[in-house]
Amino acid sequence: MTTQHPLEGKVALVTGAGSAIGMGREMALALVEAGACAAMMDVDAGALERSVNDAREIGGDGAAITVVGSVSSWDDAQSAV
Repeated sequence: MTTQHPLEGKVALVTGAGSAIGMGREMALALVEAGACAAMMDVDAGALERSVNDAREIGGDGAAITVVGSVSSWDDAQSAV
């Protein structure tokens, strides 16, 4: 852990990460900037892929993974974790 990347080595699951107008995407990008790896989840696969690509531009290829699904679905939520 460094002061520049205080979340280095941590993993965060962020829901709603594909939406360009919501907090999920911005939170995921902020976590990546702080050094975390973000598992980014959304129901919109296309929007999610764009957000994941933005996160990878910030933190590198290992900075984010795509999780397509809905937290309102027990199976999706369980498989995301």
